[in-house]
Formats: sequence, C-alpha cells, structure tokens
Amino acid sequence: MSQPTVTKNIQKLEAELGVQLVEREKGRVSLTANGRFFWQKVCAADQIISSAISQMSIQEHLADPLTIGYTNVPFERAFLPKLITYLNKQGFQLKLQNLNPSSKAVTKAVDNAVDNKEVDLLFFQEDLFKSHRELAYTPLFSGGFSVIVPKESDLNKFNRLTLPQLAGQRLVLWQGVEQIPAISQLKMILEQDYPQVELVEMAEMSNLLIYVASSQSLAIVPNFLYDPDSPDFQYIRLEVPLQFNYSVGYRREFADRPYFTPLIRAIQRVVRAEQKRWNRQDLAE
Repeated sequence: MSQPTVTKNIQKLEAELGVQLVEREKGRVSLTANGRFFWQKVCAADQIISSAISQMSIQEHLADPLTIGYTNVPFERAFLPKLITYLNKQGFQLKLQNLNPSSKAVTKAVDNAVDNKEVDLLFFQEDLFKSHRELAYTPLFSGGFSVIVPKESDLNKFNRLTLPQLAGQRLVLWQGVEQIPAISQLKMILEQDYPQVELVEMAEMSNLLIYVASSQSLAIVPNFLYDPDSPDFQYIRLEVPLQFNYSVGYRREFADRPYFTPLIRAIQRVVRAEQKRWNRQDLAE
C-alpha cells in the first residue's frame, strides 16, 4: 500500500472517529494520546478475534479422534495419564494403541502412520522415524544407557558405572526389533574393546529381567526403559558417549492442523514435569 493511500485512510478514520490519531511535524509522524489508546484497543480486539477464529477451527478438528501410539515403557506409564487427562479437558477425542517395543508392532505402527494414517502420534526413539520421509518428529529428551543390577549386587554402591567396571561380567544388551544406532554402536564397542565380556542380546524386556534375576547377569538398556519402582533391580547410569532422542513422531501433514503447536507444547510440558518428578539426571540430559 502506497504512502498517500495510508495517509488518506488514516484521515478518513480520524474523520469517522472525530479525534486526531496522529501528529505530523517536519516529516515525522507520531501517535497522539488518543491514537495510542485506540491502537491498544484495536490490538486487543484483534487478538480476541484471532483467538476466537483459532478456537473455532480447533473445535471443528477435535471432532476427529486423535490416535496415540505408545509402547508402555515405565516413563510412558508415568506421564501419559497426566497428558491424557489434560487433553480430555481440552476436548480431544482420544484413542490409544499399545505397542510392544520388542516386536514388529512398532514398525507396523509407523507403516500405518505413513500408509493408512491409523496412528497420529507415536512415542518412541527418533531413529524409528528417520527412515520415513513422510514422517516428522519432535525430540522430547536425550538419554543414554542404564545398567540393570540386582539389588544384592556390590555394584549398587556406585551412582554411575563405566565399561571397564563391567569387564568380565555377563551382560544382556537390550536391542529392539528396530535397530537403534546407539545400541548397535555400544555393541560394537563391547565386542571390540572388551572381548572378555560374555554378551547376549534380547528384545523382550520381561525375558531380559528374568535372565538377569536368574543368572546373576547384568543388563544394559536405554534410559527410556528405566523403572524407578522396580523392587528387584537398581538402574545405574552407564558412562558412555552415546545418546539417543526419545521423541514423538507424526505425519508431516499432521503439523498443519490448527491444534498442532499447542498439542506439542502440552506434551513437552508434561514430559518435563515428569522428568523433574522422577528426579533422574539421566532422563534430562
């Protein structure tokens, strides 16, 4: 819009209102007291109208169920009920799909998210989403690894463990059906630098825990499998320069929905609050 047109529109508005909105002096233009007052009210009204339009658009989309895929790991069992309670209050119609992280169910859920659009949000390690160009993801926290140690083990006196401390031990390494690069790298380090370690891979977490309890072995798992309420095991952070991102994945077009940004912010807020409640440094780094 040209400057003469802007000037003409302002003059027309001043005539309609019966007050002077701007002052012009030596080529400079500034708002009068009435102009500043009017501008503040117009901005406030614009915000109210924009919010109303946004809310109407959101309410229209909320009629469609939101399907959340999850793997029922301990951290999800802690934060998901709080997230679901909040989303229900916001008017979301929710459907939950429980997936076994040790089976092909997770891979199938990702394929369904891409091909059949059966899952809207899926909580998992971000490498699962990277191989699909149709998917995007938002990292929720970075983590490393924990060593699962029986409560009676002498290693429980340590707050953190290193790989040299595990030399000579029988180790069970968790590796899901979907290969996680950080876990594969850790396996390579153990095989190359610590050949004396007796290493076994397992995908099923329940079998892994039974194996640790029965054979007096130790297990290495990603931190998102950490269980603070376990009566039988202690989870001790493993000092290795390897990390992964626990994330929420979704189809790229899902990000175009009007409620996407507040939804993601709500997820991030609930996850951060649960991290603080758990008071676990390895989930926050």
